[in-house]
Amino acid sequence: MKSRIWLLALCIWIPFLLLASHWITASRAQLQILFQFKINAVMQGASFQAERLDWADAPSALAGAFHAAENDPDIAFLHLADARGNTVYSFQTEKFQALLAGFMAKTVLYEDTNGYVIVKQPIIQTDQMRGNLIAGFTRQRLQAETDRQRWRAYLYILLFSALLAVLGLIFARYVSEPVTSAAETITHYQKEGERIYVRLPEDGGGELGRLARAFNRLADATDQRLEDSIRYQNYLEAFFALSPMPIIITDTIGNVEKANRSACALFELNMEGMLKSHLENLLGPANFNAIKNHINESGENIRGYVGVITMPDGVQKIVEVHLSLLFNAQRALKNFIISLINVTDSMRTQQEILAERVQSNEARRVKEPEYGVPEYALKLEKLAQVSYKVAQCQSVVQLLDKFVIEGRDLIDAAESRVYLWEKQKRHMLPAKAAPEQKIKLLHPLVESSGIVWKTFQDNRPYHWSSESLQERDYRDLGL
Repeated sequence: MKSRIWLLALCIWIPFLLLASHWITASRAQLQILFQFKINAVMQGASFQAERLDWADAPSALAGAFHAAENDPDIAFLHLADARGNTVYSFQTEKFQALLAGFMAKTVLYEDTNGYVIVKQPIIQTDQMRGNLIAGFTRQRLQAETDRQRWRAYLYILLFSALLAVLGLIFARYVSEPVTSAAETITHYQKEGERIYVRLPEDGGGELGRLARAFNRLADATDQRLEDSIRYQNYLEAFFALSPMPIIITDTIGNVEKANRSACALFELNMEGMLKSHLENLLGPANFNAIKNHINESGENIRGYVGVITMPDGVQKIVEVHLSLLFNAQRALKNFIISLINVTDSMRTQQEILAERVQSNEARRVKEPEYGVPEYALKLEKLAQVSYKVAQCQSVVQLLDKFVIEGRDLIDAAESRVYLWEKQKRHMLPAKAAPEQKIKLLHPLVESSGIVWKTFQDNRPYHWSSESLQERDYRDLGL
C-alpha cells in the first residue's frame, strides 16, 4: 500500500514538473513577445519623430525627439543617417562601431546577434527616401527577467515536492495502516456461489470501523442486485431459447454472436454453423446493404423490413426483419438484436387470393358482358400488379411511393395524398403526394370533422363528391 502511495505521489509530481517546465518555456516566449512589441513601438515612435523634423535646420530638435529613447535601458545605441549615408544623429555608437558597420554593410532590416537586436527603419516622407534609423537593443534586462522566472519556478517545484513528501508520509501513516488491517480481515472470508459472503466486523469508531460499515452496506446491496440480475438473466435466457420467433444477436459488423433454435431452423443451419455465419451471408448482400445503409443514415431501429432470402438448397423465403440497436453504458453501439418472421406462406396466400379474384372476375366478365365488366377486369389486373409491386417493397419509403403513384393510377385519379399516423403526437403527417410538389401545400392533421380524419377514424373507404366538401377539407387536401 505504501509503495502505491509513493507511486501516486510520483504520478502527481511528474505532471507538475512538466507543467512547471511548460510555464518556464511559456514565460520565456511571452517575455520575448513583449520585448519584440517594445522594439516595434520604439522604432515607430522614433521614426515618426524623425519624419516630422527638419534634419538640417534643427539638430537640437532631433536630440530632444530621441530623448525618451536615449533614457530607455533596453536601447544600446541609435544611429540616424540620410539617404546618402551621412550621419545625422547618433547615440552611444562609439562602443558599437564594428557591430554597426557590419549591419550597415548588409541589406537586412533585422538582426539578432551577440546579445543585441539591431533594427533598421527606413524614413520616408512624401514618397521620398530621407534616410534610415538604426537602433540597437540589448537583451540584458530580458535575460535577467527570464532567469528570475526560471528560479521562481525552481522554488515552486522544490516547495511542491516537499509538500507532496509530507502529505505522502501522513497518508501512509493514517490511511494505509487501517486499510491494510481491513485487507487482512477480508482474507479470512471467502466468496462462495453466487453471493458475496464477506462481512467485516463493525467494532470501533475510527477509519476502519467506518470502512467496515460502508463495505457491509455495499456487500448487502451487491448481493441483492446479483440475485435480481441472475433471476432476470434466467428469464431472458429461457425466453430466448424457447421463443418460436427466430432471434439473432450480432456484433456491429454483422458477425453472429448468439442465435436461438428457431433461427437455426429458419436458415436450415446447425448452431455451430450459425455462430460462424455473417449477417450478409444469411440475409443476402442486397438486404444486408439496405439495412446497413438505413442504420448509417438514420441511426434508428428497423421495423417491418421485408426481403427475400435464399436457402442453401436454393429455396427462397420471404422474411420480415425487425432490428434493434443495443448500446452500452457509454452510448456506444454494441450489438444488433434481429428478429425475423417468415411471411412466405402468407404472401403466397395473398397471391393465391388475388389470382382467385382475377379468375372470378374473368368468369364474371364472360357471363355478364353487358355490365362493362371488361373495364373492371382490367382494373383487377392492375390491382394484382400493384399488390405484387407492394410485396416487393423493401422499405417504408418504397411502399409509400407505390401507394401514392400506383394507387392514383389504379382509380384514374388526378392527384393523391398519403398520410401517416403518428401516435405519440396524435396527428396525421403528410408523407407523400402526387404530383410531388403538392406536398408543400399539406400540413399535419389533428382530430377534426374533416373528411380525411373521418376516413381514418372509421377505417373504411369513402367516395366524396365536390358538393360535399367543406372549406376545411379543401385546405386539408391542399386544393
